Amino acid sequence: MPERIRAAADEAPEERLPQRMCAAMCEALPVDGATFSLLTHFPQRQLLCASDDVGIRLEELQFESGQGPCIMASATAHVVLWEDVREHRALWPLFGPLLREHLPQVGAVYAFPLLTGGQCVGAVDLFRYEPKPMDDFTVREALAGAAEIAKVLQVHAMNRLFTDDLPPWEPAEVIEAHWGTTHLATGVLAEQWGVGPEAALDRMRARAIAEGIPLPDLAAHVLAGGAVPDDVADAWPEQSPRRGDSP
Repeated sequence: MPERIRAAADEAPEERLPQRMCAAMCEALPVDGATFSLLTHFPQRQLLCASDDVGIRLEELQFESGQGPCIMASATAHVVLWEDVREHRALWPLFGPLLREHLPQVGAVYAFPLLTGGQCVGAVDLFRYEPKPMDDFTVREALAGAAEIAKVLQVHAMNRLFTDDLPPWEPAEVIEAHWGTTHLATGVLAEQWGVGPEAALDRMRARAIAEGIPLPDLAAHVLAGGAVPDDVADAWPEQSPRRGDSP
């Protein structure tokens, strides 16, 4: 698996780097799609790649709810295997119902931490349409692939993540919607409401779920001058993963 990821990275022009590595994971493993992101369990989360529209919506639902397998994998640096979305109760009271409502075709989600230098810098999500346990060999292969992706991203992205000098990765509009737009809107509302960025993001999440709209759409509304009433509760259901937990 590491060889496949390195080959994909070596062959890809910089703007296609995340997509080529994402495609390599999908081709090498018995899965239907993949996504990966940096700083997955932080407000500064950066979506890098999704294999298709289902993957994009899977990432949106986790970002909107602040819960889910990839967030837990990133926060705990452990593999999270949700092998039967339709039958097994999840640890995530918001994300679980949202996933079943908005992506009923997804049967299983598997998340792997992106580890480099002893630090977890993000997560890879893999998904299948049919519920199915992931065997030990596939888990090892996915972990090896995630480790190689982390090495590549360490070189190409991590030292540029907090600047305006991120590589011109494609699709640019997806990355901007899940990073720049939401990040800017969070800052606007934090100042408007007199709260910190994390509290503002939590309130945006609550509003997006209450209104039934994607968080990036709400962020675009804010940046266009639209109002967002500050009438949601300060408290937001927190995911409190314990190391080693799995659904």
